[in-house]
Amino acid sequence: NELLELLKKVDMLNLNKMEFGRLLKVDCKNTEEMLKKIVDLGVRLSIMTDGKNGAGLLRNNRWIWMETFPNKSVDDTGAGDAFVAGAVKGILSNLNDEEILKMGLANGSSVVTKIGAKAGLLYRDEMEKWTRKKLGFVEEIVVK
Repeated sequence: NELLELLKKVDMLNLNKMEFGRLLKVDCKNTEEMLKKIVDLGVRLSIMTDGKNGAGLLRNNRWIWMETFPNKSVDDTGAGDAFVAGAVKGILSNLNDEEILKMGLANGSSVVTKIGAKAGLLYRDEMEKWTRKKLGFVEEIVVK
């Protein structure tokens, strides 16, 4: 409960779907309930990852979920950290939510195609190539 109270002061919270479920004491399959609780807690920007299933971003009561880039995974080491690095780069570049999410997905997707946590990290020109690719929106809703 003390941790949940601190979330009002958090600018960005990035967890995987299972971690969100545990934190919020909600079945991680119930995304709608998790989103409502996140909004109620007052986190300014929440990002939820779900491995090969994609990732979602919640800001200003707007939830978007994108599928991930298709690829062949050889090693999942560092995928989450790479995702966060890409998303934070998007935030610091003042990009829109879709582009922030896409940069995180690109960096995470690239890392899993190589062995180790660093080999697949994207440099600027590589990131631009990845983010030009189309990704499908699986979901876009307003959370009330």
